[in-house]
Amino acid sequence: MREVAFIKQNKEKWLDFEKAIFGKTLKKPDELASLYVHLINDLSYAQTYYPKSKTILYLNNLAAKAFQKIYKTKRQDTNRFVHFWKIEVPLIVYQYRRYVLYAFLLFGTFVAMGALSAANDDSFVRLILGDQYVNMTLE
Repeated sequence: MREVAFIKQNKEKWLDFEKAIFGKTLKKPDELASLYVHLINDLSYAQTYYPKSKTILYLNNLAAKAFQKIYKTKRQDTNRFVHFWKIEVPLIVYQYRRYVLYAFLLFGTFVAMGALSAANDDSFVRLILGDQYVNMTLE
């Protein structure tokens, strides 16, 4: 389909969506969702068949503004941060407790090996960290 025919065919739908989002008219959420899906479909069609067209800019701008308007007014839970640390993190740690245990055991093993090596051999720390760093921390 030629671009002019595409624009002529969908112009009313785009204007209707524009009025619904930015105008005073109220539409049902299902109608808005349907119009938004059609708009995104038209945008992807235009990007495929008319890659250097100004229609893409118009549709992309309209879709972006609609998305911002929808999600700008979305209510956020004020205790989201607290919920994350009190509920989500413990649930995830509990769900993967076996892997967390393996990680702690592996970490503890290597810390113990390093401490034991440093206690038995004074040059071990200098070997791992380097002479310059050890001398700098001793000063």
